[in-house]
Amino acid sequence: MEPPSTLSPAESSVPRFEYFRGYPGRFRRERRKNIGCSLSWNGPFFVAALVGSICTIYAAVEFHGWKEAVQLTVFLGLTAFFGFGLWITLRVASQTTIVPYFQKALGDIDTFAQGHAVARSCQALDALADQLGLTPLSAFGFNDDLAGETVVWHPPAQGLATVAGLVASLKTTESLSPDRDLLIKELSNIEHALQKATDANVPFCLLLRTADVTSAIEWERRQGTCF
Repeated sequence: MEPPSTLSPAESSVPRFEYFRGYPGRFRRERRKNIGCSLSWNGPFFVAALVGSICTIYAAVEFHGWKEAVQLTVFLGLTAFFGFGLWITLRVASQTTIVPYFQKALGDIDTFAQGHAVARSCQALDALADQLGLTPLSAFGFNDDLAGETVVWHPPAQGLATVAGLVASLKTTESLSPDRDLLIKELSNIEHALQKATDANVPFCLLLRTADVTSAIEWERRQGTCF
């Protein structure tokens, strides 16, 4: 069967999975949660700092004192700080990735700081996999043990077959997607990781991450690893 000539999510659909703007359906819930938390924590401080800045500007215009100038600097700094926090949260889509998650460490893989294009094109990639007779990527995710969910591990050979098939198809297809080259790069790195997992017989799944940052505490709490 001929693969599609484009990776447009609007023209592709795999009914048994949920999607939101091309991302996995889980992205919608995670985005709401992140924005809600940010508004709850940063929102009041941002508003307070903004009001303080406005009041201090008025005082500075009226009295022209050094004290008002210092206060204005402080309030403007706080406004910028909390405003930046809100802005980062609202840009959650730019931080969202799909990455492979393994039951134990593999070493020498380069997938964790990538996966943005795969996340954006998840719906289209699932449709392409379906047309190629492969298991869709979404079938391998996206339960998150950090959120208290039960992780479902999969044989790495199954994931390898899907990813290798997608890479081969993308390389031979004149895709209209601007992410084509980036998709090939990201999927090729995932393919390499899954090949190592297959050789070592290490089960895997896929994670949908909505933040670029991580810490040692996160990996102490997790069952598996992305490294």
